[in-house]
Amino acid sequence: MITLLTSSIGKKVSMAITGFFLITFSLVHLFGNLTLFGGQDMFNSYAYFLTKNKFVLILLEIGLAVGFLSHILISILVSIKNKSARGSVGYKNRKTFGKATIFSSNMFWTGSLILVILIYHLNHYRLAEEVKIISLNIGSEIVKAKDLYSLVVNSFQNKWNVFIYLIFVFLLGGHISHGLQSSFRSMGFYQKKYGSLLQKISIFIGFFVIGLGFSTIPIYFGFVFEYLNKN
Repeated sequence: MITLLTSSIGKKVSMAITGFFLITFSLVHLFGNLTLFGGQDMFNSYAYFLTKNKFVLILLEIGLAVGFLSHILISILVSIKNKSARGSVGYKNRKTFGKATIFSSNMFWTGSLILVILIYHLNHYRLAEEVKIISLNIGSEIVKAKDLYSLVVNSFQNKWNVFIYLIFVFLLGGHISHGLQSSFRSMGFYQKKYGSLLQKISIFIGFFVIGLGFSTIPIYFGFVFEYLNKN
């Protein structure tokens, strides 16, 4: 097992598994964030439900941290291995199979930029200290909860934040699109018969579901929401 995990294919399979885990988290996170369009009470109720059980929340965050760190560590090891295998052969002299894209050629760097913006995101929302406490009606019970809805809406009144998050979701969508295709290959699913279909599925999930899905939030609350309130 140790030999398998430390081999080139073992690292790639491990990166694929952690990648699938993080993509699943991104999809769940997206669907939860889309409750923003349901208004203040709906989103704050969703946020309250997530944070109500502190023990479960801590376990989930530890699991996510392990998933992220494992994926990053394995990607670094794979990048070092690939660079070592290429030796002094420059990028322009390397032969590539298939059509290279900006994402396929720069997965390590797009991943690094995603990590930087993710840290900014956590500091901006998860670790935010000045959050208004409101009374929230949960079923027949009235509870005290953080008004995270207003925090998100107000943050996107700053067009700089809108710009940062649009860059983030574009990088995330492209990274996931190519990452899915690579994962399918590593797991042995990318056969000639299904290659074209898996490529289309990867692009659809990466750019249209996750990329476009997340981008609707900063666009709406940064431009449309403000326009509707003024009129």
